[in-house]
Amino acid sequence: MTYPNPAGYYGLKMNIIFQDDISNFDSDRLKQTLGDLAAFLNRDDEAFGYQDSYTCTGFHQWVNTLPESQVIDLIRWIAELLAAKNNEA
Repeated sequence: MTYPNPAGYYGLKMNIIFQDDISNFDSDRLKQTLGDLAAFLNRDDEAFGYQDSYTCTGFHQWVNTLPESQVIDLIRWIAELLAAKNNEA
């Protein structure tokens, strides 16, 4: 098995373009994305407040359609990417 795992490992049916873009984020961008997702999951924000300029157009709309369990899976996957980036450094 590869590390970090692909998004599909967590059952995420993510557009491959989103997956590729997020996989190439630096540590700072991954941390920002995790913070945005946590705020969305906690409903600090009514809608996922994310700028499409960070990734492909449509990513934030996709996240807004996810059930809570899938948002958690997305957080787990991005946290795994962040851990892998930190291990490379």
